[in-house]
Amino acid sequence: MKPFYHNAFVLAAALAFSSSAWGHHPKGGETPSTLWQGLLSGLGHPILGIDHLAFIIAIGLLSALIRLRSPACPLILVAATVLGATLQWTGVNLPYVEAMVTTSVVVAGVMIYRTPKQLKIIGIAGIFAAIYHGMAYGEAIIGAETAPLAAYLLGFCLIQIAIAGVAFMAGRWLLFKEPSLPRLVRGLSAGMISGIGLIALSSIIFS
Repeated sequence: MKPFYHNAFVLAAALAFSSSAWGHHPKGGETPSTLWQGLLSGLGHPILGIDHLAFIIAIGLLSALIRLRSPACPLILVAATVLGATLQWTGVNLPYVEAMVTTSVVVAGVMIYRTPKQLKIIGIAGIFAAIYHGMAYGEAIIGAETAPLAAYLLGFCLIQIAIAGVAFMAGRWLLFKEPSLPRLVRGLSAGMISGIGLIALSSIIFS
C-alpha cells in the first residue's frame, strides 16, 4: 500500500471512530415533530452519518472520473435514495441494511482507485446501493407525522445533491485543469472512503 493511501486510511479510521458518538440527527436522534425539525434532520443525516457522507462524495467523484459531462448520475442516485426511503415507509424491508450501506462505501472507494470501464455495472451497483442508503434514511424517521416527514425528505435530497455536485465539479476540475494531481487525489479519496466503510463495517460485525 502506498504511503499516502495508508495515511488516508488512518485518517478515515479516526473519523469513523469519532463519528460513533454523533447522532444522525441534529436533535440527537429525537423524532422530528415540526417542519423545521424535519428539514434540519434531513439536512443533517447525510452529513452526521459519515458512511452516508463518504458514499455521496464517492458518487460525485466517480461521476467525474468516468467522464460524465453533467451531474445526471448523482441526481439519479439521489432519486434512488428517495425510493429506498419510500420503500421503508411503506413497510418493505430489505435484509442487512446497515451492512449493505457500509459495504457500498468500501466498494465505492475501490472503484475510485480502480475505476471500472463498465459504466452499466457502476450504474446498477450505485442505484442498488443508493436504495439501501435511502432505507437507512427512512428508518431513522419512522413514526414522524406527514409534514416533518416531507421536510425530512426535502432536506436529505437537497444536501445530497449539493454534496455530490460539489464533489463532481471538484473532480472535473482536477481532471481537466490540473493533470498532475488526479492520481494523488484519487488515492487519498479512495483510501479515506474505503477506510470509513471498513471501520463502519467492522463495528457492525463485531458489535
